[in-house]
Amino acid sequence: LLRPGDRVVSTGMEHNAVRRPLQVVASRGVEVVRVRPSRDRSLDAGHLTSAMRGARLVTVTHASNVNGAIEDVAEIARLAHEVGALVLLDASQTAGAIPVNAGVLGADLVAMPGHKGLLGPPGTGALVIGPGVDTDQLDPLLTGGTGYRSEDDTPPTDLPYRYEAGTVNTVGIAALGAGLAYLAERGIEAIAAHETDLVTRLLDGLDDIPGVTVFAAEDLRRQAAVVSFVIRGWSPQEVAMVLDQSFDIACRAGLHCAPEACRTLGVFPEGTIRFSPGPFTTVAEIDRAIEAVTAIATAQVINHSSSSRAGR
Repeated sequence: LLRPGDRVVSTGMEHNAVRRPLQVVASRGVEVVRVRPSRDRSLDAGHLTSAMRGARLVTVTHASNVNGAIEDVAEIARLAHEVGALVLLDASQTAGAIPVNAGVLGADLVAMPGHKGLLGPPGTGALVIGPGVDTDQLDPLLTGGTGYRSEDDTPPTDLPYRYEAGTVNTVGIAALGAGLAYLAERGIEAIAAHETDLVTRLLDGLDDIPGVTVFAAEDLRRQAAVVSFVIRGWSPQEVAMVLDQSFDIACRAGLHCAPEACRTLGVFPEGTIRFSPGPFTTVAEIDRAIEAVTAIATAQVINHSSSSRAGR
């Protein structure tokens, strides 16, 4: 899709799944422009409009996998289309968790993994290609056998075969199908309401704990089910270890494969502790997580690592 001399506009909140491929195309002569959010974590429309002039593609993360902030994709897409740019939406944190409608959002391409909100296994995912994309210009990453039109010397150009070279992951697709069936039965809106209630309860609880700094959207109506925080005097890795070993609570700690987002939030290089409530998380589990963080932050749990450093 991108050729030497093309311009692509990105943001300062992208996951490495977007950031690293952009580094590759930059090495091949594509101009990559990154627009960083302001201090309140929102993207400035003026800066975006200026950066988009002459752009071929605009990439945007629907919701940050670090702080859960949901971008105004429809407005970004409107600005992009005014200058003739296509919009690639990374829906990793939102597909299956909130309604994602490419037409309503104005996204020309929507990429999503199967192993998050879609409840499928690793190694599965989907790319939605809108009518505004010329697939003749969208080269496949892989080429080879397809089990279709085997008499031809060249790969098929019709969809989806153009982008599905090799042996299809039948087992993974079947498992992803089971996840999608569950989502259809329960309903995306019901899951979104459930996760919103959990996140609101979690944020309220964490905000009341001394020494805890929470990173979230300014407007909770634009908050996905991802909550990041840090505890004064503790590294995120230390907190994660204590949560695991002392409280049997699983979380993720570090940069979350999004170092640029962590720089934007001012938590690079250590990152944050991240809780990610899901469709099967309960209110009791949220309350237990709040109690555990309270115990750590108020020194009811000894920080052996910090004590060791202080004694040197």
